[in-house]
Amino acid sequence: MTHSRKSRRRVHRKPSAEGIGSRRDVDGNQMRVSSIGWYNLDDLRVEFGETRARVRNWVQRGLFGRWVARAGKIRIPQKAVIRFICYHPAEYKLMKVDQTWLRALLFAEVVRSARKREG
Repeated sequence: MTHSRKSRRRVHRKPSAEGIGSRRDVDGNQMRVSSIGWYNLDDLRVEFGETRARVRNWVQRGLFGRWVARAGKIRIPQKAVIRFICYHPAEYKLMKVDQTWLRALLFAEVVRSARKREG
C-alpha cells in the first residue's frame, strides 16, 4: 500500500500525556504542536518527511546535540531542532519538510528572541 507524502504528513496523534498533540492552522490543516518543547523520533520523521532510520542517524551523529531518553524514547529539545535546521541544512530536503511546522517553529523563535532583546 502506498501513500502520498502529503497524506502521511497529515496523520497526527491525539493529545498525549507528554503534551504533544495537534491543532489546526489558518487553512484548517492539522499541525504538530509540542507544548513542552520536546520531539521524539516519530515527530521529527513526520515533520522532516524522512525515514525513522535517517532521523536516528542524525541523532547518533550528534547533529541535535543533547537528547534525553524518557520512557524508552529519545526526546530532543525544541532548541536543538532549531539549531539543527539552521546549522545542518544539507542534511534534509527543504521541499520534504512540513512547511507550516517549519514556519511556526522558526517564527516563534524569532519573536522570542526579539522579546528578549526588548525587555
